[in-house]
Amino acid sequence: MAANESTRERIEKMSIILDHVNYVYGADTPLAVHALNDVCLKIPDGQFIGIIGHTGSGKSTLMQHMNGLIRATDGHIYFNGEDIYDKDYDMKKLRSKVGLVFQYPEHQLFEIDVFSDVCFGPKNLGLDKKEVELRAYDALKKVGLPDWIPREEMRSYSRSKSCRPRQDLRFCWYPTVWRMWRNT
Repeated sequence: MAANESTRERIEKMSIILDHVNYVYGADTPLAVHALNDVCLKIPDGQFIGIIGHTGSGKSTLMQHMNGLIRATDGHIYFNGEDIYDKDYDMKKLRSKVGLVFQYPEHQLFEIDVFSDVCFGPKNLGLDKKEVELRAYDALKKVGLPDWIPREEMRSYSRSKSCRPRQDLRFCWYPTVWRMWRNT
């Protein structure tokens, strides 16, 4: 039984767990909408999963909970065995390990050039300039892009922003439109 417990503990420390998560848009208003209702989900490390549902079924809301962009109205989310809603939990650390690639990430580019844009995320993790640049070059290399790219390749480029080598999990909106990305 001790072997089973240690295996269970190891799995829980390398996973994301949603424990009875609820989310209500406009809570405590007449316009309240229940987007998530008692969601229990465990995603072990190394899994490739898909979340499928109709428009408005809560897929995007669920994904935004995964790295703390939205706080659950009720319930808990655990990453590597820690409750991300604990008062002293380091959300910066969570977001450095759990990446999100949005549905149209190419519409969210804001720096003056590709390299600067890819540097934005690592820079906001408080890393020194050398580490920021190394991570940016590595991310661009992983998706096969140079420092400068034409507009038609912006979707591929935008994926590199989430290709941080030290991320444990990455959640993608509509990943099937990025067929070639599966090997990065």
